[in-house]
Amino acid sequence: MVKLNKFIGLFLIIWASMTFAAHPVPQPLSVEEFINQMVADHNFKRNDLVSLFEQTEYIPEVINRINAPLEKKPWDYYKNFFLTPERINGGVKYWRQHKETLAKAAQQYGVSPEVIVAIIGIETKYGEETGKFPELGTLATLSFRYPKRGMFFQNELKNYLLLTREYQLPPSLLKGSYAGALGIPQFMPSAYRKYAVSYDGNSDVNLLTNHEDAIASIAYYLRKSGWQANQPVAVPAKIDGKMDRWLVSNDARPIYQLKKLEKLGVRSSLPISANPKSALIAMHNSDGDEYWLTFQNFYAIMAYNPRTTYAMAIFQLSEAIKKNYANIEP
Repeated sequence: MVKLNKFIGLFLIIWASMTFAAHPVPQPLSVEEFINQMVADHNFKRNDLVSLFEQTEYIPEVINRINAPLEKKPWDYYKNFFLTPERINGGVKYWRQHKETLAKAAQQYGVSPEVIVAIIGIETKYGEETGKFPELGTLATLSFRYPKRGMFFQNELKNYLLLTREYQLPPSLLKGSYAGALGIPQFMPSAYRKYAVSYDGNSDVNLLTNHEDAIASIAYYLRKSGWQANQPVAVPAKIDGKMDRWLVSNDARPIYQLKKLEKLGVRSSLPISANPKSALIAMHNSDGDEYWLTFQNFYAIMAYNPRTTYAMAIFQLSEAIKKNYANIEP
């Protein structure tokens, strides 16, 4: 049996090496290769790109920041960072300022106004903090000096150059986040090109300074990501007895009917109509875990940022804003 196991192990190693050789993992391009691709595929002028990248400085800080995102902190730390009276009150004020726009977006796309407000509140503090990092330098740094995600960021760099050409924006002057997100809603360039919509129907979309376009675009993005109108987002879970750990989801993908989870000892702490698909997630606090049932709308929020801490902060901030808004709005 030992010899057979050794043979099987050796076979698997050989098979894996042959498979890898036949299908090598794509690697990020060099700057020169990237320029060549942009010239060949998108008709950019080589001299313009060469000059642009020669004047672009790399930014080591963005690599340090992206390796230590706030979402890696315990949930209670993350929650206390964002769910503050200042941010809640700011959300109420923002909702009142953009009441008509939010109502129209909710009607058109079915997305709850408080969720749109919470996203803008967490992403840019209601448009006040849209980023301090030079966008081109950020994306170039992550594209060519951060190989483990170089492919992803080179796609964003490509989309950024296309975006600035399409909207006639100066590529070397725009600023964004340390991850390359732009504007009031902090869309990555690929999302900007794909999901940005004009609130009033004009072809000129502006997510950098136009709050109406930002609100409409977030609603459209969430709708395209699977948001379901008038459906729950998340509720605290009640665990009956000892819980099977395999039920806890890492990605919050809603795959279990609620009734199925109830049979396995996991119940909603609040009444939920119908029998929606759900996921059981654990929010990791400094002193232990808390369990939640999440639904399709929670998963749609995670299309914006794929961490459960982010989506839960959006949900809880939106609930706090909605409660305070109802208390003051006639």
